[in-house]
Amino acid sequence: MSAKGSYPQLSRPRSEKSPPTPGLSTGCRDAHSYSSTRPLRLSPMGEWTTAELRGQGLSKDAIRRKVREGKLFRVHRGIYTDEWTPWAVARALAHGLSRIHFTGKTAQEIYLGRQLTFPLEAEGPRTLKGKNFRVSHSRLQATHNVNGLPVVQPLWAARRISRACRPLLEEHYRGKHGPGRLETDRRRMRRVPRSLKETIRHAAIGADSPPERTLSRKLRTEGIFPEHNALIAGYRFDLRIGRLLVEVDGWEYHKHSVAFQADRSKQNAAVAHGYTVLRFTADDIKYHLSEAILLIKATLEVLKGRNPELPTSAAQPYWKWHLCVRHLPQ
Repeated sequence: MSAKGSYPQLSRPRSEKSPPTPGLSTGCRDAHSYSSTRPLRLSPMGEWTTAELRGQGLSKDAIRRKVREGKLFRVHRGIYTDEWTPWAVARALAHGLSRIHFTGKTAQEIYLGRQLTFPLEAEGPRTLKGKNFRVSHSRLQATHNVNGLPVVQPLWAARRISRACRPLLEEHYRGKHGPGRLETDRRRMRRVPRSLKETIRHAAIGADSPPERTLSRKLRTEGIFPEHNALIAGYRFDLRIGRLLVEVDGWEYHKHSVAFQADRSKQNAAVAHGYTVLRFTADDIKYHLSEAILLIKATLEVLKGRNPELPTSAAQPYWKWHLCVRHLPQ
């Protein structure tokens, strides 16, 4: 029995070229011309249901034989693929169970462009469990397609892996519009699980670059929760913590003359508006993250009118402590 009785079927495999008439075979003329002396050739990277294979002239015994020979792999009842990889199995499931959408760990891998891994996780109208995949019952409507695979939208997918979804959240809600899009999705979700709220709180939502995210994550472990891409005097600043602004400068972008000018103009504007500005390079974050954290914490204390002990980075010239330059001649 074909699994297409479980869910409404897709009209054809995703991302496949139109096969020659009458079906998915590249070596058969039609079902009536098939002969046991002329083996059926299936197109590479294909996924089929039992009905589609039978329509190509394969009998039940022929299908079983191809499975034994390793030319076909049975994914689930009535669903087959010609390659046993997580990607091929995901495509086969999406083809045979068209109302499922991948979620959790699998959705995160799809969104981040990572290699898919077993077990695959999906949501659908019925609970199903097979070899290396599980479909959980859901009537969720927040779904769309990514690279030809049906996927639950990021915030909803994150519910399934709420303690491991930070990479997904930080990537999907990056940039100046990230925080706003996250807030919109949170309102759509209505009830955000507590564990997911905690992960969001410790994620660098709105950060643009890996060094910014690294700095933000470390600050959050210290109980400091910066705002990213803060808008001050018409300029965007990487992090804002109260009246303190923090910029993390990458070499590639900030080496250009326009960026050089912008850096100084925006800093002058921020200072004129009553802010203190700290600037770090990507190398500061890579090699001296702890020093950057200490300097930020000390500066926050200074802004409160206190007299903290200053870290090495503020008490000694950079050539005496920075790993990138301390061996250069003075």
